[in-house]
Amino acid sequence: MIKHVLFVSLLSLFSVSGHAQELLFKSGTIDISEVENSSLNFVEEELFDDYGFRIIVFDQLPSLEQRKRLEKLGVELLEYLPKNAFFASIKEGANISDINGFRINKIIDVNPKYKTSKELTNGNIPSWAIQDVNNIIVIVKYFESVDDTKVILDLQQKNLVIKDSLISQKLVEVEISKKNLDSLYALSYIQYVEAKQPPGEPENLPGRTLHRSNTLWTNAENGLKYRGEGFKIMMQDDGIVGPHIDFEGRIDQSDCFSCSTSPNNNHGDHVGGTIMGAGNLNPRAKGMAHGADLLVYNSSNNNYDDVPTLYQDEDVYITSKSYSNGCNGGYTNLTQQLDEQVKMYPSLIHVFSAGNSGFDDCGYGAGSGWGNITGGHKSGKNVIAVGNLTSTGSLNGSSSRGPATDGRIKPDICGVGTSVLSSIYDNEYASFTGTSMSCPGVAGTITQLYDAYKDINEGEIPDAGLMKGIILNTADDLGNPGPDFKHGWGSINGFRAYQVIEDSAFLEGTIDNGDNNLHTIDVPSDVRELRIMVYWTDDEASTSASIALVNDINSLLTDPIGNTFEPWVLDPTANVASLDADAVRGDDNLNNMEQITIADPDAGQYLLSVSGFSIPQGPQKYHVIYYFEKNDIDITYPAGGEGLNSAQTHNIRWNAPQGTDPFTIYFSENNGVSWDSIGTAAANERNFVWFIPSGTVTGNAKIRIERNAISGENENVFSVISTPTSLGLEWVCPDSLMVSWNPVDDAIGYEVSMLGSKYMDSLTFVTDTNAVLQIPASTSTWFSVKSYGIDDAIGERAIAIEKTNEEFGCTWSDPYAGFDIDCPIAGEDYCFTLFEETVNTEQGFDITWYFPGGSPSTSTDVSPQVCYSAPGFYDVVMVVDNGVGTDSVYVEDYIEVLPTSQIPYFEGFEDYSTFSNNDYWTSESLAGGNAAFVVSSTSALSGSNSAFIQNFGQPDESLDNLTSGPINLSVLQQSEDITLSFRYAYRKRNASNEEWLRVFITQSCLDPWIQRKTIKGDLLSELVSANYWTPDGPEDWTTVHMTNITSSYYQEDFRVRFQLEADGGNNFYLDDINLYQGEPSDDIVLVGLDEENVNEFSLFPNPAEDVLNIRFDQKIGSPTTIIITDVSGKQVMDQNIISAKGDNLVILDTESLSPGIYMVGLVQGGWVKTQKVVIQ
Repeated sequence: MIKHVLFVSLLSLFSVSGHAQELLFKSGTIDISEVENSSLNFVEEELFDDYGFRIIVFDQLPSLEQRKRLEKLGVELLEYLPKNAFFASIKEGANISDINGFRINKIIDVNPKYKTSKELTNGNIPSWAIQDVNNIIVIVKYFESVDDTKVILDLQQKNLVIKDSLISQKLVEVEISKKNLDSLYALSYIQYVEAKQPPGEPENLPGRTLHRSNTLWTNAENGLKYRGEGFKIMMQDDGIVGPHIDFEGRIDQSDCFSCSTSPNNNHGDHVGGTIMGAGNLNPRAKGMAHGADLLVYNSSNNNYDDVPTLYQDEDVYITSKSYSNGCNGGYTNLTQQLDEQVKMYPSLIHVFSAGNSGFDDCGYGAGSGWGNITGGHKSGKNVIAVGNLTSTGSLNGSSSRGPATDGRIKPDICGVGTSVLSSIYDNEYASFTGTSMSCPGVAGTITQLYDAYKDINEGEIPDAGLMKGIILNTADDLGNPGPDFKHGWGSINGFRAYQVIEDSAFLEGTIDNGDNNLHTIDVPSDVRELRIMVYWTDDEASTSASIALVNDINSLLTDPIGNTFEPWVLDPTANVASLDADAVRGDDNLNNMEQITIADPDAGQYLLSVSGFSIPQGPQKYHVIYYFEKNDIDITYPAGGEGLNSAQTHNIRWNAPQGTDPFTIYFSENNGVSWDSIGTAAANERNFVWFIPSGTVTGNAKIRIERNAISGENENVFSVISTPTSLGLEWVCPDSLMVSWNPVDDAIGYEVSMLGSKYMDSLTFVTDTNAVLQIPASTSTWFSVKSYGIDDAIGERAIAIEKTNEEFGCTWSDPYAGFDIDCPIAGEDYCFTLFEETVNTEQGFDITWYFPGGSPSTSTDVSPQVCYSAPGFYDVVMVVDNGVGTDSVYVEDYIEVLPTSQIPYFEGFEDYSTFSNNDYWTSESLAGGNAAFVVSSTSALSGSNSAFIQNFGQPDESLDNLTSGPINLSVLQQSEDITLSFRYAYRKRNASNEEWLRVFITQSCLDPWIQRKTIKGDLLSELVSANYWTPDGPEDWTTVHMTNITSSYYQEDFRVRFQLEADGGNNFYLDDINLYQGEPSDDIVLVGLDEENVNEFSLFPNPAEDVLNIRFDQKIGSPTTIIITDVSGKQVMDQNIISAKGDNLVILDTESLSPGIYMVGLVQGGWVKTQKVVIQ
């Protein structure tokens, strides 16, 4: 059966083209002149979900307006195919009567051979994709027009096993027999098929200074202070990180599911330390962004599915991953996903290691040593792949090299990855080598630059494309002049990048196909090199295409006298000579960045032409970054504020333009008053190894570097003084300790620091070589020390030492009194238990407690119990004598006794105007709420008040609690039943709101809250009110009865809590809370089952000894039981009497009762009246 989709003659569709066009598929290049024109009619098996698919080739790329016109006609252009072609979906029933003007060259069937990766085309199934002898696992990408569920169902109906799916990317991982691959390719809705992704393999003071990260955070008072504070970095690696104090207070591993906890998995510890380690233990191992937070994930690529949520909800802009993804795996579905993420979330930047396969042959065609980056994901256009340098800026031979499979420049940038010192498991350090180490160094430096941009631009987060362009354009050029396939654009230079950000030396524009934009750049005098880069975040490419670039922008620079300069381009031809050749000027049609440089440019106005050479997915935003390298020398290490050790070597670093003359390096101990030459460096060097003579001490140190008549020196002074050695603990006692160290020559004092919430915090300054600190033995922590010298010299902290919770070397000292309580707030029928927690009592002690207003008023028990007869605040005093000395603790208002309500209990909120300082109710807002329960007089079911929460406008998932004071249920018999009733009024704001009302109860302040009622969603209310809502009448209120309060809760300190969880709904009101004996009643119950008969009830004497008098007055005569229980609730005495109307006196013999506190109860019918008595 033929289904006619387009009713139009083929002859009218195509313009006459006099030149051959090619389609660049991964499976091979297609000359379209050799491919037959396709009919726009679809047979039934070509349609899926009412769509058919074709490839439309254009003579000229359609504009955005033309693409929209085609879409209205039923033809949607999908992914771009180089050159000038698109996959297209065509809706069944589309009727295109006039297609002239679209410049269509040809319409081609989507041949199954266009849908496969190169490895599947050649039958090279990688080992990780082989399931068994017959089956393999492949990733299927389907066209975005079709319904996801229908695709899954269709694949399952064809007996394919669905292993995984990523619907947002239109990807399904399936298990399939190798012999059935052709039938999979033949499915009309399938766009591309590739083998399963390979499993990932894991691939600093020298780094901080080579990256110039150290210049972005200095100890100098007026230096830069950018360490990434407030930023979060997502790291994917080999497992749980730590324990290590360099991560203290700045790491979140809650989403590291199925992560290894093995001590041998140190890769993630090392990478994380390089990104953001604080250097708390060893300051020389400090990471780049040592103020940022780290979110730790496992190494699964599925974690990238979480990135949009992390970006939008957690403000995560930077990710770092030092794992492989195959050897030059090409532009995969994962690559496409990451490029698309960066395009959709403009501040997002993914940073990867380039790989450690620099000697391998990954099939690029030039043999070993080329085209061997380990991905995959790191070959993306919009991501950053990082190569590995030594601390002196030389390329490590193992560092993977470009090009990417389609000839693009990789790596993008380089950083230090050789012999990098960073954290490993259990507060240790180690030196590792690899691009796994250079990647986090670059990610951390980028975080610092984000921090700087945000500060300079009033809180604005930068565009990732702008930041990547700045980083590439300001890199230290290494290897061949300009970009190359070994170093990319060079070594990251945070100092130069910061200068561009500070000077706002960038602009942006947008361009569409065929357009040309002109920008003027004013170049000042004395510039040694002008660098201009045009960078754009490109659209994700089709995984079917062999060329990843979608939107191709070209640039040309014209100087003030009319000379023109093209950008630098590399030759990606697959032979060693071409790949190792210098860049030449020309048109770049592969990369999404172009750099133009001019040595010794004339001052004046330059004209930059930016042209939309081929913009199939326009309009395209782009950034222009310009950098003027002046004829200056900028010293970047030391940058000022450092404390350098004498008798050690240090690596001085600086920035300077290219030249042929050597450098001379000078040192001053007196802030530049006089200088001493310390050596020379060759013209191509930007570092000098300096040994500081022993005994040098100064706080006014500076470095000056000269070349010819040009010189540069430190703006801020640094210090030279030795670090204390032999740091240790002399003794640790229960309440204090002594830390000591060896003296430092010419030191005038020492600062002792202790690990704080995130960093090492200063504790004290001493002039001796030891310090006694009032730190309890029970505290586990870390200590360090640094020297102070003349001229305000401040040295580097010593490597920290750990203090465990063990005591040693201690002679007994005075006690250190302390205590705790079981519950500091309870009702008036509750008896409190206190616990002694005194230090230095191992040899024995005597203790005395004082409880003003309590019963007893004093005690010598170690854990006494005290009761109070009236609500209020009560002081507690404890005195301890351990035979060596005496200590005491006096805490005012330590115990709070709340008024206790009785059953039957009713609350209509009529007696209060607020819940603030309310003894009977407590209101609290949790989990991000912006409201809380308040007393409202706006609406009520009975009376004029109710408890109200302004839920209208609250954030989703807000939690709000309303908690009662104590209610005495101990008077109830175990066999009795009780009911808790309450009334509420509520509306939704829209039908989808699903809000929760929960009711919790507890036996006492010591016990957990137990949930006993849940009402949510439509059960809470089906009614909707879009506007701010207030109940109008009784019909708006709902009554709830709870009968599941069991006898285990019949205690003297029972409480109830109401909790509302928000989901965007409307206001909530609560009223008429009623707790009573018996079955549920819709009426308010204010008395017990038997109305109370006793008018007065008293005990005397109280305290009593041998005899207790019980007097009560009642309305009528009645059988009465007198019950006496101890504080544990155990019945110790009872007596049955027939009481008379009026006054009654009962005398009980209490001689057999042990001294203590007892409860006396009068039981008549369904009620109980109790009082407390003390027996002496």
